[in-house]
Amino acid sequence: MITDIPDMSSIELYSHETEALWVNVWAEIKDGKLTVQGQDLGGPVEKWFGSDEFEYECRFDESNTRKLLSILSENGSDPIEILKERFSGPRGFWELKDFCNEANITYVYFSWHSHD
Repeated sequence: MITDIPDMSSIELYSHETEALWVNVWAEIKDGKLTVQGQDLGGPVEKWFGSDEFEYECRFDESNTRKLLSILSENGSDPIEILKERFSGPRGFWELKDFCNEANITYVYFSWHSHD
């Protein structure tokens, strides 16, 4: 089990930009707590929510950050590299949530969309 969780400045997990859609997902660790956030902007978002901005995040407390990083590093791998490899891509954020649910890793999920 990982005991020391160093702070990690923001790393990009996914970025996608077209004329119609902009998506960005990033992760950071502060005070031993992982936060993964995303923001989607553009026409497709407006079709779903009636506004062109959608933000979402998963916040992990220190214990669950440690649990997640420990599982990701089970084979001696760097857990941050595994986080980037395994949970990047257009569905990476949602795959992280699914993984955590299956592994009984607790997080707080929050989402928001603007109201025009």
